[in-house]
Amino acid sequence: VALVFMAMTLGWFGWRSGDYSKTFLNDRVLWEQVIAVNERSYRGFANLAAAENNAGRPQKGLPLIEQALALKEEYPEGWVIKAYSLSMLGKVTEAEAWYRKAIGSVPEEARWLFLLADLLERQKRNAEAMELYERIAAVRPAYVEARLSAGFLAATMGQLDKAQGHWEAVLRYDPSNEAARKNLEILAKQR
Repeated sequence: VALVFMAMTLGWFGWRSGDYSKTFLNDRVLWEQVIAVNERSYRGFANLAAAENNAGRPQKGLPLIEQALALKEEYPEGWVIKAYSLSMLGKVTEAEAWYRKAIGSVPEEARWLFLLADLLERQKRNAEAMELYERIAAVRPAYVEARLSAGFLAATMGQLDKAQGHWEAVLRYDPSNEAARKNLEILAKQR
């Protein structure tokens, strides 16, 4: 009875809040129980897939997210989870296509832009990655992790003024960020 109540409660809360999964995202047992109660819970399969990915098991995450997408084809969050699984499995071309599909449906989602930028950067497609980092800076300027990465990439590309701008932005939003502070110190010594 408690399990059914918990699953019903989460189902209602999930319907009311698109952000509910962050609280319980890595709780595999919870999502397994949700699926046991409702085998058509696309969110249950998706969150279980994300938990497997976060645990470094994309080979287990991929079939789970495919099950979620079989239940709900138009599911941008699911497309991102699938892209992340594929990326972890080294299938970068397929991963990029799924990231782009998700971004095409929600163009200003900074987290997804960041994941695609990271994928492109790892492929040494630095100019494309930098375009995405600049887009992130425009839509979510306080996204510290993305701004820090943008600074590193800009420095790698020899765009030191741009790197400085990103690292200074990091410190505006996170004054205790040591990586940005140290990189600005190094940059100042090089000039």
